[in-house]
Amino acid sequence: MQSLNTLTFNPDSLTVTINGLNKLWGFKNTISIPYAQIIGATVDNDILSDFKGIRRIGLHLPGKYVGTFTHHHELTFYNACVNYQDTIVIQLRHHHFERLVLGVADGKSLVNAINRHRLY
Repeated sequence: MQSLNTLTFNPDSLTVTINGLNKLWGFKNTISIPYAQIIGATVDNDILSDFKGIRRIGLHLPGKYVGTFTHHHELTFYNACVNYQDTIVIQLRHHHFERLVLGVADGKSLVNAINRHRLY
């Protein structure tokens, strides 16, 4: 099963590559985040059952969320499916998005790696 997202750890930033057709539906190919803008990351496989807000651009099918959603004037980028893979949430500061919600193959190890790379 191909991961919905590929995360690449660069010397000073994290790059999220959106895989497959989701890059078309979400109107994003990659998202680059300097480590200084990462507050932290968690695994949250229940977040997709929460209210996402209003879809600004992207795709929303039952159980599949790809694109930008706004809730309480905060932008969140989703690329995740219910019951498909682990879902991680990356909280950001001073970035276009407040958070990224991403489906990944090995959420726990990626969250640990993100939290090790972030700058305080």
